Amino acid sequence: MERPDDEFDKLLTAVGPERGGRSPEEVAAAEQRLKEMASAGPEETLRGMRRNGWVALGFGVALLLMFVAVLFDEDPLPLVQPGDPWYAYLGAAALYFMLVLSLAAGVLLVAGGLAFRQAREWARRAIAGVLTATIVYCAALGVVAVAVALSELGLTLQAVAMAAMGVAAMGVWVLILSYPLRYFRSERVRRICEASATGL
Repeated sequence: MERPDDEFDKLLTAVGPERGGRSPEEVAAAEQRLKEMASAGPEETLRGMRRNGWVALGFGVALLLMFVAVLFDEDPLPLVQPGDPWYAYLGAAALYFMLVLSLAAGVLLVAGGLAFRQAREWARRAIAGVLTATIVYCAALGVVAVAVALSELGLTLQAVAMAAMGVAAMGVWVLILSYPLRYFRSERVRRICEASATGL
């Protein structure tokens, strides 16, 4: 008995690379079958996609709430004054960038989370893009932590310890975020979303 995954791969091949060598009837039948599979199965994968769509939406709502909370906080956003050290400018820039990233990521995760539950390809790409941007941001903060510690304290044991803690903290976030990123970039999820993107 043919496994669902094997059938799915053969159907994608029929409507893709081998399309020119198939009759119109065979291509139409393969597209119809892919449409049925994209809407009703493989059930385990689609259930996981629907669940993860809700998770992405929840994180998006949390980011938007954080953005609103910072905007309405009683403490004003930091303003850099002439004569401040260079890392003060860098810290303020990082905060403002985080706010912009939170707003953009929140909107994308809310919209993308809802659309990903319907196996939309643009939603998969949007969520993967948000995760990638966040990983890059965390890695950049780790570099900034090292630069600030060494600039402020010099090459001392205390500076090395502070830099190591900053890198470790950001490294943990990079590791955590890499797991869902691999899921959204996985071949299985990509194929289902691409089938949906073609109108199947």
